[in-house]
Amino acid sequence: MFDQKMNALIIDDSPVILTNISRMLSRMGFREENIHFSQNPKAAVTLSRRIPFDVILCDFNFGEQINGKQVLEELIHFSSMSDSCVFIIITGDSSTQTFNSLFEITMDDYILKPFNYNDLKKRIERCIEKRSALEGIYKLKRLGRYTEALELCEQFISTGSKYNNFLKREKGKFLRLLKRWGKAQRFYTELYFSEPADWVAVGLVNALKNNGELKKARALVQSMLKENPHHIDAKKEFSGIEMAEGNIKASIGHLVDINKLTRENSERNLIISNLFLYMDDFYQAKLYYAKFRESNKDTYRDDHWMDVNYLRRALMYLSFDDDDVELELCQSIFTHLYHVKDVSATCLINVDILMSHFLFIKGEYKEAASLLNQSFNRIYDSKDIQFYDLFYMYWLLVYLSYDSTYQSIADRMETAFVDIIQKKSSKHHSELLIDSLELLHEKSHQYYTDKQQALTDITASAKHLEKIHLIQDFIVLAKKYPTLLSLRIEILKLLKDTWPVGHGKRKVSRFLGESDNIIRSFSSDDDLQKIGYEMIYTHAKKGVEDQAELATS
Repeated sequence: MFDQKMNALIIDDSPVILTNISRMLSRMGFREENIHFSQNPKAAVTLSRRIPFDVILCDFNFGEQINGKQVLEELIHFSSMSDSCVFIIITGDSSTQTFNSLFEITMDDYILKPFNYNDLKKRIERCIEKRSALEGIYKLKRLGRYTEALELCEQFISTGSKYNNFLKREKGKFLRLLKRWGKAQRFYTELYFSEPADWVAVGLVNALKNNGELKKARALVQSMLKENPHHIDAKKEFSGIEMAEGNIKASIGHLVDINKLTRENSERNLIISNLFLYMDDFYQAKLYYAKFRESNKDTYRDDHWMDVNYLRRALMYLSFDDDDVELELCQSIFTHLYHVKDVSATCLINVDILMSHFLFIKGEYKEAASLLNQSFNRIYDSKDIQFYDLFYMYWLLVYLSYDSTYQSIADRMETAFVDIIQKKSSKHHSELLIDSLELLHEKSHQYYTDKQQALTDITASAKHLEKIHLIQDFIVLAKKYPTLLSLRIEILKLLKDTWPVGHGKRKVSRFLGESDNIIRSFSSDDDLQKIGYEMIYTHAKKGVEDQAELATS
């Protein structure tokens, strides 16, 4: 079973464990020079890029360093594992959280510490034998050739393979990856009545959901959770059902519950962040993205785009809330991004767009407008557009009322949106993540239509509302779309003889100054002359002063 040419890698932060397992492997027949070990998981990942390992035994918890799940993700990302390589998690933590987390890892097996020689030997032998027998399926899956992998699965199943249970699970996964939902539903339904198991029920729920039979899917997943309220996979499917039905808050609730039942899962935090973004809860969106960013330190995901995407969520939050601490954090990230040397040209353009938004929040409107115009002109020629680049750009164009620019790029950007989502729809991204991206894709168009509807509604109501109520509605809308210049000008006209209820002198004066600054920064001199802006502003300023004086006399 154990070829002396086989290479083994042991990853554990305990020298005692490394020594003990090394001795066990030697007894199994591994040559000492082929047994490698590392206390540092990142160093182990680097080592695996130089040496082709046949067996990898990896601890789950490394304290502040990346965990065993992330080690496996690194190995897959860098193509550092052959299709016959066995990956086994070893852990001394038998807590419910860790136990639940292990089932979220696509490993070959796991073993709890302490274990003896015979336990380890049996596990490794069993995994090597399975990998060897099914290597073709592992290879086709890695290459994304799911149709061929499905056919090979069916061949093995028809011959009565000893791995039939595993093969049936893989068959269901391939049907779902190929989006053959009808076949998947029939497959799982047949198994549900002939070979009932949790994974079968979960697969059936998923197929029902994707076939649009949400009521049946909900009933089945609820029955599963009634028997086991902490069933992780059932909760994931329930989250997906709620998402499909538009119950985003409930969907988030299930994901937050799963986080409590497992160790940190970075992708789940990204999904939660996306869902809060969809709900326009920018504070929670940036909070969960911060968790995603923190848990991915020292992984392949840890690059400048993580900083860029954090800034996007943070600035969306700061557009509506005052937070000096967050402003300082954003400033420090900008300083870092502008001083590092290996930032791509596309990334720098996106950083400039973010900086224009940052300057706008700080009230430096003229500088913000100038930088924004330059940056938008440069981004159109970029071919390296990512999903969140598009989403944020759509939001910012609507927020800052660049409506003509939005309309001019909408069709081209829509094609890019769809292409990016399709590329992400693979085994490397969970269905829930893709679903959250689909929601954000939908939301990106909703921003513009919502704005047009709000303008239509307020135009219609303007004919019937008294000035005192109209100015209130206008101010609320101006906060949502701060550079909607026509609206700002109408507010200034109303301020000539109307005072907004609930606003003190300081607040009204500040709003007047802000409006004047924005109007001048985002308008040309000719535009201002055409509408007689100087007269409008003078009357508004005098009206505010006169009414403030009356209020204090």
